[in-house]
Amino acid sequence: ITRLKLHGQYYWVDPPLSYQRGTLADRTPPDYSPALVIAPGTTALVPITGDGRALPRVQIQENFTVPGFDQPAQLDVLTNFSGRAAERLRAYLAQNTPEDYGRYLLNFYARAYPDITVRNPPKWEDKEGANVIILRESYAIPQLWKLNATTGKQEAEFFPWSLRNAVQRPDSPRRTAPLAVEYPSEIKITTTVKLPIPWPVKAPNNVISTEAWHFQSAISSVANVVTITYSWMTRAD
Repeated sequence: ITRLKLHGQYYWVDPPLSYQRGTLADRTPPDYSPALVIAPGTTALVPITGDGRALPRVQIQENFTVPGFDQPAQLDVLTNFSGRAAERLRAYLAQNTPEDYGRYLLNFYARAYPDITVRNPPKWEDKEGANVIILRESYAIPQLWKLNATTGKQEAEFFPWSLRNAVQRPDSPRRTAPLAVEYPSEIKITTTVKLPIPWPVKAPNNVISTEAWHFQSAISSVANVVTITYSWMTRAD
């Protein structure tokens, strides 16, 4: 790893991170802890710092359109990957075919909706100057609503699967060792559901905060559109 000084500002550059893009300020290396700079006058370790733009951030917008409870629903997804999240996706796309990635994305949502099909193949735009990748997906869900045999009511499930990937349940619930979570990390998900009839929703916001992470969720509705938001951010390693 190399530290360079440009216009009075120090930058850290790690040559093996070949999928980094953007300006020098965008290319902060991972948290390697303090470093020993090989230079005259060095007397102590120095921290590897950046301005935060390289932190892995994922913003997801899921839009469900339900023309009728007995009709197929449409799911359109817009995802913005920035910082190290964009770099990881860029590396994956370089090592896998578009067809492989398409299958991965389809299987991701098939966990919740087994009969889901692709309306349009996924498309992505790599904005290298900003170190951002924008992904667009479009699916059809033939049977979003299912009859609950116990209650006799039609039900549909909307779950933040991307958060589940970030917050894995440990294999053993009885543990004495610390539980590792990715740090730093930030994920925001907004899910809208456009229904064929007005759907009033009243529910309090949910906030859970610890020294290691912060989670927040909320649900609201306006006329026939229900909006669910989730936010997850880690605070410590």
